[in-house]
Amino acid sequence: MRISRYGAGPRSPGWLAVSLVLSTIVLMFGITAVLAAPAGAAPVVPPREAFTASECENSNGSGVGDLVIDRARLADYNDGQIVPMYYNRHPDGMEAIAPGTVCGVFELPGTGPTSEWMYCTDKALKICGQTTPEGESGYWTGTEWVVTGSAKQLAGNPRLNEDQQLIISYLLQNPHPYVDKNGVTGIADNGNSWNRSNRQELVWCISDGSSVADCEASLGQAERERILAIMKSTPALTISGPANWEVGAGETATFTVSTNLYGIPLAIGAPAGTTVSLCDPAATATLTGNTLTVTGTDTAGTEVLLCVTAEDPGDVTISVGGQPNSHEKIRWNQSDPVCQVFATFETKLPARISDSASVTFLDTPVTTTPVTTTPVTTTPVTTTPVTTTKTNTAIIPIPIPIPIPGGTGSSGGPTQGGAPTSYVNPAPNNAGGQSNNGGHPGGDSTPTGTIGGRPTAIDGGTADQSSGPHIGIAVVGLSVIALAACGVIVIKRNRT
Repeated sequence: MRISRYGAGPRSPGWLAVSLVLSTIVLMFGITAVLAAPAGAAPVVPPREAFTASECENSNGSGVGDLVIDRARLADYNDGQIVPMYYNRHPDGMEAIAPGTVCGVFELPGTGPTSEWMYCTDKALKICGQTTPEGESGYWTGTEWVVTGSAKQLAGNPRLNEDQQLIISYLLQNPHPYVDKNGVTGIADNGNSWNRSNRQELVWCISDGSSVADCEASLGQAERERILAIMKSTPALTISGPANWEVGAGETATFTVSTNLYGIPLAIGAPAGTTVSLCDPAATATLTGNTLTVTGTDTAGTEVLLCVTAEDPGDVTISVGGQPNSHEKIRWNQSDPVCQVFATFETKLPARISDSASVTFLDTPVTTTPVTTTPVTTTPVTTTPVTTTKTNTAIIPIPIPIPIPGGTGSSGGPTQGGAPTSYVNPAPNNAGGQSNNGGHPGGDSTPTGTIGGRPTAIDGGTADQSSGPHIGIAVVGLSVIALAACGVIVIKRNRT
């Protein structure tokens, strides 16, 4: 006889033996019915014989001694029930850290025996997660054993509304920050015994109110609305290749992943010899190995860019897949009205969505020859001024010292007819609009060549002009009537 780790108790009543006989008869009848089923009928999984279940994730050996499923619990298992095996224990001993969290095992079609953590959603009710000395599921009151049987699957939790069930479903599928009454922060997930205790407290925040967790800090109104928006949105996961679906081998092709599966590990598939990385490491995503995790809040989806390179030519297909949050992935289980309704997340439920896109890497790089335009150079047309030289006769050059008077005209010298008497250096013919000051600021340079127009000579002819400080004039019948710093500028003929 197997002795429960919780201590020996009274033996089961005599009716249990009768029940076991009847169960055996029913099972034998079921087997006969299967054998007699007509050809083409859906296959029925035959009842399992006694087996040793696997531990729930991250139990660290604390479930050893409670994993054998036989006798009454085996009958419950073959009846489709989830069989509780052990509490959430401290890894260093038998102490139960969070008694409301129990590891149970059930038959998952297509997979077989599946061990999952069960979380309590009715804090005031019995846990019913123990095993009697006779191998039955129930609980010990302190004076006697109460047999309840294993937990049967329900359509939902009748005490919780739809939103409460959705939030609990999310909490069981995703790690979540946790804050206790003392302000100590942690993580609520299945990573270890303490994290499972945190997750149980968050579930109680929704179903019953926790006396340990700071429910407002961990799951305030804004956070609950965010979770509900995710749970009520249509799961989206797509991937698209580059606009130019042909790139050169060794070059980079950019793929765009768009999803609203936030915090859910997404598997990236790529052929051997292909390198996949995040184009923008600072984006709201992480890529560890071939696992992509996206964070965000937009229910329409968030885009992440993947940079893909391949050294060898050929077609490359990149795929992405993940398991969305789903209300249907939660099993609600209860063995007796006095017992807890447990929420159990089916991690191996094959409800996945995926997408893929392709690109072709060519043997030679794809290059685009830029179109260049040769600039047209226009040579500026310059005009050489035509200088006409007229010869004056009977002019005798006489050097005359020219003093530089202060002048009274607008340009510093005497005026005639209201016009300045000083010459203005014309702008050089350089098409640049340069100031007419001899080419230098301040006008200190000495002009060269012809300066201004020529003075009118005696009797309507012309007179030569020099740019030096002295000028020759005819002395016969002429007199100087005006001087300037640059020499004689006005001459007059004396008539007799």
